[in-house]
Amino acid sequence: MTTILSALLWLLVFIVTYRFLRFITTPLFVKLGIYTYHSQMLFTVPIWKKKREIHLGTSYDFFRTDIVGSRRMLASLSQGLLALCEAIEQGKYPKDLLLRGTTYYFSDTTLHRFGFHTRPLRLIEAIFFSLNYLELCILLSLSKQRLTFVNTDSVRIAYCRAEELLRHKEMCRKYANMLLKENRSAEMQRETMPALLPIQSGASDSLAA
Repeated sequence: MTTILSALLWLLVFIVTYRFLRFITTPLFVKLGIYTYHSQMLFTVPIWKKKREIHLGTSYDFFRTDIVGSRRMLASLSQGLLALCEAIEQGKYPKDLLLRGTTYYFSDTTLHRFGFHTRPLRLIEAIFFSLNYLELCILLSLSKQRLTFVNTDSVRIAYCRAEELLRHKEMCRKYANMLLKENRSAEMQRETMPALLPIQSGASDSLAA
């Protein structure tokens, strides 16, 4: 029993250390060009010559931005994919480039609108995902603004070729523009909301006459 507890403790220490290193190295990896950001949250990482992995924010990004809520995350996704389409058109990436990432946040219907296909995780992918699980639960809770655990049944790999993404560029633009207007309207609404009036001493807090 002691050996099992010790092994679990060392595994926990490894996971926490691994995630902490990922957190503090984000700015460095951006400067080195390892992380290429296409929107506030969406960035890609080169895996092979014609393969890039898509990520939607690190823990560092969640703490440095005010992007919370599924609509804002979708806005960042669509803006990033639109910028990625433009980079492909400019020749920065080949049209046969494979884009892939692990997803649990968006539905298959949403991903298909942007040209992505989905499949279950393979064994090695599931192992790497398990190392990130604790942090992902924290980030998901921050995004949804309530304690939330990642449903492992919804975890899958999303993938598409760059040329497939290009065919859905206008859909990316449509979502980016729609959600940008939606977010701006919400911000303007918050800014124009009147401040609460101070309560006068002796005044009743009842709404009854």
